[in-house]
Amino acid sequence: GQYTAAFSCLKVIMPSASELLRIAALIRCLGWIVVLLSLVAKADDDIARSSDDSESTCSIYLAESTIPNAGFGIYTTRAFKKGDLILQADCPSIIITDIHKYQPNNEGPEWQHHNYLWKPSNQGSFEALATHESVLTFGSLPNFHPGLKSAGPSEIERYDDTMFNRFKDPGAGATSYHMGHDFVASYRDVAANEEIFVDYGEHWLDARDKEGFDKVPRSHNFKDAEAIISMIVERLRGETSAPVAESMLHLAREIVEFYSDRTVSLIPNTITELEGLDLSSDDFLAHSKLIHRSEEWIRTNGKCLDNISPGRSTLSQAGMGGFAKRMIRKGEDVVPVPVLLISNSSILNMEEDRHSNENLFKPLEISQRKQLLLNYCFGHGKTKMLFCPQSNAALVNHCSGRSRWGGQCDESGPNAA
Repeated sequence: GQYTAAFSCLKVIMPSASELLRIAALIRCLGWIVVLLSLVAKADDDIARSSDDSESTCSIYLAESTIPNAGFGIYTTRAFKKGDLILQADCPSIIITDIHKYQPNNEGPEWQHHNYLWKPSNQGSFEALATHESVLTFGSLPNFHPGLKSAGPSEIERYDDTMFNRFKDPGAGATSYHMGHDFVASYRDVAANEEIFVDYGEHWLDARDKEGFDKVPRSHNFKDAEAIISMIVERLRGETSAPVAESMLHLAREIVEFYSDRTVSLIPNTITELEGLDLSSDDFLAHSKLIHRSEEWIRTNGKCLDNISPGRSTLSQAGMGGFAKRMIRKGEDVVPVPVLLISNSSILNMEEDRHSNENLFKPLEISQRKQLLLNYCFGHGKTKMLFCPQSNAALVNHCSGRSRWGGQCDESGPNAA
């Protein structure tokens, strides 16, 4: 009825009516017009509120890990079923070529990236004799928990080499054509406010035994310890003597320790600790070793990781860029920027394979080629140090307000710092 009344008034204010009649009708119907505008605004509001919550509200956060002394981790404030998409590819991944050939004396990588690199996608494997892939955000920031693996990359490969003409565009080759990876709940359901653990593969731990990872329990250790704890609880059922119960628990630990240091490290030391376990829940032992977080804690202490999404940059020859998914007010964080340090940028220098044993990997005399990673790191002309973002902050392009650089920025200038 309000819509009908408002439109009836508008019919009177058509050009066919005399000017005096239109003015009189406008004054008389002004109230109905205000009602009409408010109804339209409310409808727009309802549509916005009914949109996907993942778009209107941040749901992926970077915050202190639930694993003690593990640094930062990634949390979701939404629940996911096994197989659900948790994060669509949010940043290009970067292929790094022949990493071991460019190190002094071939003694292995002298940079932090070697702990964060993945085996390459199918397309990336063809770019050199040996390739690795720097997968940002979910490929570098989540922790690995052998007993609670929850997410992994999907098999969908995203590759786009249509942004540039290889024969005409100066931007060709300066950005990655690998559009990143989707990450899904590959192993189990993921509860809201849970830390997301990506599967590095236990070979990642095995290769770092000398760095202290030999003591980290593997997935089979968690399963074995859960089975042993269930047996201990069953044997202690009805035992009323506390000293006897403690003695039986200690004896069980001594037997297990003889076979596996990793497994015994998971078994409670005291009856009190044993009684505090909820044996009815899935993966009860792995969950018991974590620090549990609330949604309020995550939103208060975490940094939003999904404020921006990838798209073709509005800047010429810049490749991909980062676009706001929701309103970000002045002074608010756009995206956290955890970085990996490269202490000497010359480690990204590449050498030419001349296809002969005598000249293999001799430095180029005229020009020195660089790893593509260089274009995704922060640096300064007066130092060889580089800081390489590990989040989708790598999407954010430089836009100078100085006109001598070709006027890429409009008069409003850059919008983030």
